[in-house]
Amino acid sequence: MNRPAAIYARVSSDRQKENQTIASQTAALKEYAESHGYLVPAEWVFEDDGYSGASLIRPGLEAMRDLAAQGQIEAALVYAPDRLSRKYAYQVLLGEEFARCGVSLVFLKAPSEETAEDQLLVQFQGMIAEYERAQIVERTRRGKRHKAQQGLVNVLGGAPYGYRYIKKSDNADAYYEINEAEAEIVRAVFDAYTQRGLSINAIARIIESAADSHANGDGALGAINGVGHLAESGVPGQSMLRQDRIASSSTHHAPPASTESAAEPQQCQS
Repeated sequence: MNRPAAIYARVSSDRQKENQTIASQTAALKEYAESHGYLVPAEWVFEDDGYSGASLIRPGLEAMRDLAAQGQIEAALVYAPDRLSRKYAYQVLLGEEFARCGVSLVFLKAPSEETAEDQLLVQFQGMIAEYERAQIVERTRRGKRHKAQQGLVNVLGGAPYGYRYIKKSDNADAYYEINEAEAEIVRAVFDAYTQRGLSINAIARIIESAADSHANGDGALGAINGVGHLAESGVPGQSMLRQDRIASSSTHHAPPASTESAAEPQQCQS
């Protein structure tokens, strides 16, 4: 009888996407599953295209972990350990999580781990993969810093507030152009902080309160007037804002939920 299983494949870079390496991983895993008695429904083939192996927050990986926690699969098929994660500690964490759920973690390109020597080799492979990733990160950082020192703005990937990014053309390199609407707010905030002595928190509160003005079409002008009024009053920002308005604003500017829980080993159902 065929055993239920899930397939997982991952690539992180645009170059890998162009070379269709994720498709080749999936094809090899499907062939392996068919020849070794695994049943893999189409909806249980998970591909994380463009996700870093240094993070556990990946939709495909999380879906496969959910299947394991729910007891729906007996095996998780992955092309190689570094496709599961680039961090050896994460490889161990996931391996232990799947084991607690009674799920076999099967790698096509890895030792069987049946002997102590095999286990040691897998550990070394995981540590080497992590080292290689650290090298890539450092080379990328150095390359970006060098380009920035040469005055190339496209290395930053986006314009800071107050500017708009103009793409590179055949006749000119990429550059930043001042966004006058945003620049007015920047100047007002700068003046409120450096010339009038307002605290950052006071300025932030009045800018957030201007969200209502923005929704009503006042936009940048409403924010600028708010900052100016707060600066001229010479009083802390909280005295000018009703508490219910602050609470309303915070619902729209709440920080994202912590992602640490996604990295926690999931509990299997009894």
